[in-house]
Amino acid sequence: MENYLRETFGLDVKVDKINEDDLLSLPLFFKEEYDLYSMEILGEVLVLLRVKNTIQQIPKIRKHLERIRIELGSEGVLWVEELSANQIRNLVSHNIPFVASGKQIYLPYIGIFLKKGKKKIERSKRVFSPSTQSLFIQLCYRKSFFGKSLSDLAKESNINPMTVSRSVQELVDLKLISVKKMGVEKYILPIYEGKELFEEGKIYLRKPFGKTVYAPSEKIKCGIPSGEYALSKGTMIGEPTMKTYAVHKKNIDINEHIYTEEEPLIHEGVSELELWTYDPEKLAREGVADPISLFAYMRDIRDERIQLALEELLGGFS
Repeated sequence: MENYLRETFGLDVKVDKINEDDLLSLPLFFKEEYDLYSMEILGEVLVLLRVKNTIQQIPKIRKHLERIRIELGSEGVLWVEELSANQIRNLVSHNIPFVASGKQIYLPYIGIFLKKGKKKIERSKRVFSPSTQSLFIQLCYRKSFFGKSLSDLAKESNINPMTVSRSVQELVDLKLISVKKMGVEKYILPIYEGKELFEEGKIYLRKPFGKTVYAPSEKIKCGIPSGEYALSKGTMIGEPTMKTYAVHKKNIDINEHIYTEEEPLIHEGVSELELWTYDPEKLAREGVADPISLFAYMRDIRDERIQLALEELLGGFS
């Protein structure tokens, strides 16, 4: 699989069989249905479910991927040797990630949709990795970051130096910033700043979370206002019945009994928690989720109230 992805699509990946001891929390039927592998690609770690026999129906696939997400803490990807054109269309229409050996890769989590044809390979629009998106947003808000060395940036942004280096290189590759080397240090220089940087980079923004859970409001002890609840804090939009909070997924144990993944029919007294792939509190503006992150996942909501509120918030920086 590594060689196939590297040679066919030019992707740098690492694939390893998952140790049996790490799969003890999964039902026995998983071993009958799949061989499980970890796949590291573009800074993300995913779980490959290699189908042993016949591919399941969509509802079952969804349940299996959700179980992987809960038990192993990573998004799952189907790995199938052969898929018909109809099967491919069906998986894509239901937003189910897959790798079809020799044909196609569909990884919506990280913005990859590759198709091998007779004469050409097509690649979809890129999206930021989570760490790069966090750095990009900080650069939009904090012009003082420009001119700093990568080591100083790592300290000020509280990000691992290696992660900063990868994220900076990603932004350089996208021609959103530039870097100048002086001695052994590299320094970040602007190509765009503030609102202009946001406008140039917004097409690469990704949804900051992949999962939500629900809990009684009085039990919520973490997170900052997000979604419509965040919009209600800074605009004229009304406060929703069910409040939404953003929390870094590493800072919460969703297996605690107070959480459920099923949205309750009655919203009164219940709050929603978005499990973000980067730390929302690091980017918070006036105690709520930052406008750029909100824009990243609310820009396609067909509600004029929300779009006007986003415009109002995004007009607050230059």
